[in-house]
Parts: sequence; C-alpha cells; structure tokens
Amino acid sequence: MHLDRFLEEEPLDMREFNPGNVAEVAAVLMETLHSPRRRQILQNFIDHATAECNGDHDALMASCSRKRQSYAYWATGAKDGRDGLPQSYEELVPYYRGLIEANMHLIHLDVEKLIVGDDDLMVEGIVHQLIRGNQAPLMGLEVDDPGAVYQLSRRTLIIFVFDEDSLGCGEHSYVDGPTLNKHLSKVEPDLVPEVFWNNPLTGKIN
Repeated sequence: MHLDRFLEEEPLDMREFNPGNVAEVAAVLMETLHSPRRRQILQNFIDHATAECNGDHDALMASCSRKRQSYAYWATGAKDGRDGLPQSYEELVPYYRGLIEANMHLIHLDVEKLIVGDDDLMVEGIVHQLIRGNQAPLMGLEVDDPGAVYQLSRRTLIIFVFDEDSLGCGEHSYVDGPTLNKHLSKVEPDLVPEVFWNNPLTGKIN
C-alpha cells in the first residue's frame, strides 16, 4: 500500500501523536492480503510494533527469532551501519530493554509506503520519536533545554527481515545523511503524552 502523496519531513502536531499508528495502518492492509505467509509476516510486524510502543519487553522479544538477528542503520557516509547494533537474539534482549528503559520507544511512524513480501516487509515514512533533551548530545545534537522533551522527525526506510517461522530476524534502516538539529523540535509541556512520564520498566520519570 502507498499514499498518493509524499509526506514532509517536519514535526507532527503532537495532538495527533499516536504510537500505535503504524500497527493500525498495517491492520487495514491485512484485510487485502490472502497469502498465509504474508499474513503471518504482517501479523508479526503488528505484534512487534504494538509491543514496542507499549514498552512490553516480554511481548517484544516473543516476536523476535531466536535463530538469527541482523540489525543495521545506514546513513550517507556511514562506514559500518552494523556497529553497536545487535547481531544475535542474545544481544537483542538487552538492546530492547535499554531502548525502553531510556524511554525512546515512543514513536509515531507516519506511513507513506508499506510493502509485504515473502521474507521481508518494507515501510517508509516519517519517524517521529520523543526524546529528552539530555539524550540529544548522545546523537550529536545540541539543545537549549536538557530537561525538555523534543520530537525527532526523520524520513526513514526500514526493511524488516523474517525467518522461516515468520518471526522477525532483523531490521535494516536507511536515512539520508546525519541527524541534525533541524530534525528536532521542542514539545510544549502540556502536549507531552502522559505515558511518556510513566516508563513501563523503570516507573515514573521526574
């Protein structure tokens, strides 16, 4: 499925921020699929995306293959997009736990294209991720308020890879160039979702 227009790489109105958006879009696509294999792959994607946005580590890991994993993040000029990313199930467990504990699992993926194959699923769109200002330097970014919440908006293409059991065994993400300060926008305090301050693994965030 695809939209008949291109999405702009710009901040999302926080009143429309919905971490479950990509799963909802995928559920609509499911109604058009008839191949059992592709339906299994899409269902795994829905389960994975739902578990991630809810910070449900157990459900998230249940959607991942124990047989093999391959994660990569490619940007213009990147020497090795696999550096620091998990390449096995054993590495994936703490990776996802750390992602949730860092409160970086709340993402609204505005879908432009969603394609399901027999072994891979591709989604392209604008990823809107919420981060704390004090996390920005870890991404090489500068902010004027480390205690504020920021929205990071980037056009991203992600290819999800699946094993013979239709379980996720990799994610390969592609962006055009480095993440810059122009991709950040400060979120007004009253528009930060309440769920952002209630981490499912670590509890309330001050």
